[in-house]
Amino acid sequence: MRDCLTGAGGKASSRRIPVETVEEVLRLYREEYFDHNVSHFHEKLAEKHSTCSGTNNLPTFFRM
Repeated sequence: MRDCLTGAGGKASSRRIPVETVEEVLRLYREEYFDHNVSHFHEKLAEKHSTCSGTNNLPTFFRM
């Protein structure tokens, strides 16, 4: 029913973040940046981890 209302038709979002990227971001947070808040963590990702620099939806990662 939800697909009928949203028009998704069972297709994955084209904006979906790859699972590998989510796993890497969570690993970095848990193992290397555990003492940072989300804002500072995002800054470090942008500075030091170019593959993760486009992660604007960090709060979404932490709700998983």
